[in-house]
Amino acid sequence: LREVLVNMVFNAVDAMAEGGRLTLSTERVEGEVVISISDTGIGMNDEVRSRIFDPFFTTKGQAGMGLGLSVSYGIVMRHGGSVEVESEVGRGTTFRIRFPAATGAALPAQETAAAALPSHARDGLKILVVDDEDYVRELLMDILRLDGCEVSLAADGHNALTLFDGQVFDAVLTDVGLPGMSGWELARYIRERDASIPLAVITGWGDAVSPEEQTAAQADWVIPKPFSVERITNLVQEISQRKAARDVLVV
Repeated sequence: LREVLVNMVFNAVDAMAEGGRLTLSTERVEGEVVISISDTGIGMNDEVRSRIFDPFFTTKGQAGMGLGLSVSYGIVMRHGGSVEVESEVGRGTTFRIRFPAATGAALPAQETAAAALPSHARDGLKILVVDDEDYVRELLMDILRLDGCEVSLAADGHNALTLFDGQVFDAVLTDVGLPGMSGWELARYIRERDASIPLAVITGWGDAVSPEEQTAAQADWVIPKPFSVERITNLVQEISQRKAARDVLVV
């Protein structure tokens, strides 16, 4: 949760370029613990406020990648919490993070971490992520690790095949626009090695991908960018269900 607070504090500081007041507070309200982060910065209009947790959405231009708040949102959700945002242009913003208050004796740290994960995420899925953009790889890695996955990263198709040939993976997630070898080519090479492994293509050209291209690459999913944290979490659940079904068949 430290990462969540750091991201939100930095976001508040960025909103107060000419100075202001940053306030952090905690309280217990009706069975919940509430953490509030308030600033007296520039604030947000309703349109911006509705999109601040979307991956890749940013109001900072090239100075920001739009990942911090989306990752923070995912962390809070996976710990059973929620995030509320109040903001007014010219007056500032308040984030409220809510968690269910603990009851009874505290669990050991390892048990607490395991309990925070969805049941489908405790299988330790091994996933290969292939994307030539550093921040996309890191975002996917953060989301997948929060879902309990073990993640290997590759920046191009050749490195991806080297990793794939040396390890056993439960799924592959690849971009289309890779240097040297396209994601479609990589998908076909992967299929030659393992005809049944779950394979997702994640691309900014999602709407332009034809059914013929998806069929030729034998891709199970085509996920358009920008993607949501929820979409990747749902993908993990689908992969986990396929793995469970395949394990039953093997047994």
